[in-house]
Amino acid sequence: MSIEIEKQHPYRFSAILACLVTLFGSSAWAQSTRRSTTAPTYKDELPAEKLKLIPLLESDDPAQVQEGIAGVGDWAAKSPAGRRGQILQLLVDTKHFAEAENMGLEFARLTPNNGTGLSGIQKMRTQSLLAQGKNKEALSASRAYFNVCRLKETSEAITLIGTCLAAVYPNDPGIVQRFTRQQLALANAPAPEAPDDPAGNGLAADGLPAKISVTQPSTARSDPSLGELILPSIPINEPEFSKDADNIVPTTFATFTAKGNLLLLAGRPDEAMPFFKRAYEMATDKRLPEAIENVARCIRAQTCSVGQANAYLQSVQNKRQG
Repeated sequence: MSIEIEKQHPYRFSAILACLVTLFGSSAWAQSTRRSTTAPTYKDELPAEKLKLIPLLESDDPAQVQEGIAGVGDWAAKSPAGRRGQILQLLVDTKHFAEAENMGLEFARLTPNNGTGLSGIQKMRTQSLLAQGKNKEALSASRAYFNVCRLKETSEAITLIGTCLAAVYPNDPGIVQRFTRQQLALANAPAPEAPDDPAGNGLAADGLPAKISVTQPSTARSDPSLGELILPSIPINEPEFSKDADNIVPTTFATFTAKGNLLLLAGRPDEAMPFFKRAYEMATDKRLPEAIENVARCIRAQTCSVGQANAYLQSVQNKRQG
């Protein structure tokens, strides 16, 4: 199915895509990794009527603590899926890490079509695992977070993976620096030539990504100090997400997106791409920016870096302008 984006989705698509390319360009990402940013916790943004949960969660009375935890669960269940990661932050802030881990898995499986919600939930799951000393599980979860997170959160995912690597490999003090340098090199590497890219613009004939390469780019191979790529060697062990993905028979934009997201979380991005492509083909004007970012997120997961995802976004922009 060939989609003429500039005809079907004018102006609004142009503005949003231009913003995507600006935000997710490799130079912007590289600059973001050099800045120290601390995102506000959800406690800072809580509605006044919800502040009653904090004293309960911080109480020395077990009964009050359980009331607070149940209150967070009820609140999350009634809230939009995109806010559930922020609600989990409240559990992490008050050191209820096991509850954040378990509740996060429950809500991630409940609405897997919501990329924003999944991203926040998987980040908090990783942090809760790390806080419990489940370092290898946290490292696995951090790679799943890298796969599923919004493109603008890529630097946060890389930082979190670095924290997990330091915890898992305390006798390798240089591993975090090597990992970060690898990601910078890959982010700035040129996209490889694609044999099924007839126009030479990074897109196949249907306007979707041409064949991508997971081979280590020459810019990374040329620096022996970078060593073997670290991210591809991190296993993902998320059997619940894998099982849920296999059980979905998609028929709509939401269900194709949900299946793709679950496959990303399960560490199966090659299998996810056809579902994201189908969602792209089905996307309305309102959903098109989301569909494009989904494809780009999948490319990032396949290649273990943001570089070719950026190249895809730029190729879509170039096609529109052409």
